[in-house]
Amino acid sequence: MIVISASVFECHKQQSLEVGCDDFLTKPIRAEELLLALEKYLQLTWIYEKNTIETGAEVTVETVEMVGPSSKQAKILFDLAMMGDLDSIVEKLAQFEQENSKLTIFANQIRELAKDFQEEQICDVIEQYT
Repeated sequence: MIVISASVFECHKQQSLEVGCDDFLTKPIRAEELLLALEKYLQLTWIYEKNTIETGAEVTVETVEMVGPSSKQAKILFDLAMMGDLDSIVEKLAQFEQENSKLTIFANQIRELAKDFQEEQICDVIEQYT
């Protein structure tokens, strides 16, 4: 069992290990750290795919442009962000996404920031659309 906690105190780590946990990871979780723990305890061997491109082959790269909210939607989101109301931001994002599925990339970016309580960065991103 791997414990994931926001606590960085050594006593909490020690208590977790004493009650039978195998490892203790602190938030925010770094992907590399989690993958190493999974590899260790599940005895995994990671297989990496090699990217090979044959010479002379035509490669097409499709880019996806992030579509942002309308200025009206951005104002609503910005006001909520300024109040620190992350739950309402997530709710509004879902509503706006239902109205326009092209907002998915933008909505996911804001959700990730909200999950990490990054209100200032949310304001910075949204402000571009006001």
